[in-house]
Amino acid sequence: MTLEIHVLGTSSARPAQGRSVSGSIVETPDGMVVVDCGEGFQNRLVTHRSAMKSLGGRRLKMSKVAAILLTHGHLDHTWGVLPWLQTLALDGRTDDLWVIGPTTPEVVDTLLGSEESPEVSALRLGYPI
Repeated sequence: MTLEIHVLGTSSARPAQGRSVSGSIVETPDGMVVVDCGEGFQNRLVTHRSAMKSLGGRRLKMSKVAAILLTHGHLDHTWGVLPWLQTLALDGRTDDLWVIGPTTPEVVDTLLGSEESPEVSALRLGYPI
């Protein structure tokens, strides 16, 4: 089994010296997992995908992302989740997407019930009970 890790940010709460806040993608033969999704995740992902293509590599397909793993609830690890979910919804994603992290079903229900973001509430998110 081959795993490929794409590191998109390793800084702490404050971007510093060309390093962005936390965010990585773990690519497996069966799909991908986003590990943390800090501020600016989408922009870093677009830049990374373009760089891979310009170097003759393949692009990461966001349709292959099966889960987002949040290591903990600090904003430098989570601030980019909702904007990215909105983009996935605008792109027409209908596949289940697991968001795994230290939370409760009530937190997820609150996020999905937001009237300010109907695109996000249209996504089908799963969480273990």
